[in-house]
Parts: sequence; structure tokens; C-alpha cells
Amino acid sequence: MRRIIVVVALVVLVVSATSFAAELGIFAGKEMNGRQRYLAGFDFRTTSGLWGIDIQAFAPLGAELDFSKLGELNVAQISPFLQFNLPLGGIGLYVGAAPIIVVNLNTWDFGLFSTRAVYVKGGIETTSGDIMVFAEAMSVLDYTVFKINGIYSAHLGIGLRF
Repeated sequence: MRRIIVVVALVVLVVSATSFAAELGIFAGKEMNGRQRYLAGFDFRTTSGLWGIDIQAFAPLGAELDFSKLGELNVAQISPFLQFNLPLGGIGLYVGAAPIIVVNLNTWDFGLFSTRAVYVKGGIETTSGDIMVFAEAMSVLDYTVFKINGIYSAHLGIGLRF
């Protein structure tokens, strides 16, 4: 039942998000401590005024940035961020939070990484033109004690605005 609720929520978010300005991009990142893995993923975001939705799907590549390993991945994460945006001329600042949904790419089983933790992130992006560029930092927040776990990653991405 929980899977059905998650799927319905994601569909509603995507459908409602497409009525606003949308951006589709790719990004790469690195965990700055912890396992220090590289990450690669896709980013779909939409904004309307101060609020937006950012759905990121990404997977760990390992200790080296090797995109040839994308076909060998067994697990990925999907995170539907609710995002607060602050437009400042040609750039925008944003912060967001999302549940951590883990997907087994072999069986397509998925579930929450934790019922007590969410991803939190903050970043900056270009807001004018057809090409967007963004840089962000992301970590895991245990919201039961309101504490960042100390593992964080930095991402850099590029995409198209339509």
C-alpha cells in the first residue's frame, strides 16, 4: 500500500509540476566525506514563484568518476524535493527537503531509506536563458532530533529550461 501512495504522489507531483516552467538536466557530484563516492544523475525541476519541485534520480558510481559503470548499477535513489526558491535577478538561491527513496534496479523494488531521515540541500542556479547551470550541497537530516548526519555531497549540473 505504501508503494502505491509513493507512486501516486510522484505522478501527481510531475503532472502538476509541468504546468509551470520546467528544467531537465544532468549532474555529477561527490560525497565529501563518508564513502567519498562519485554520484551521477538526472534532475527534473519546476518552479512557480517561490516554490518548486525538484525530482532527482541518481546513483553512486564508486570511488572514481567513471560513467561507463552506469550500465552495471544495481541501486539508485529517487528524491522528490519540495523546494523554496529565492530569485535574485539572473540567479536563484534554493533550499529543499525530500524523502530518500531507494530503488533496486534489478527487481524494481523500492522503499524509504529511513522513516526518520530526509535529504536536505541548498544551492544556486542560473535563472535566465534556455540553459541552466546549478551547484548545490546536500546532506541527510534526521528530523526526529533535527541533526545533520555529517555526510554531505556537492553537485554540479547543467540542463535545459523549457
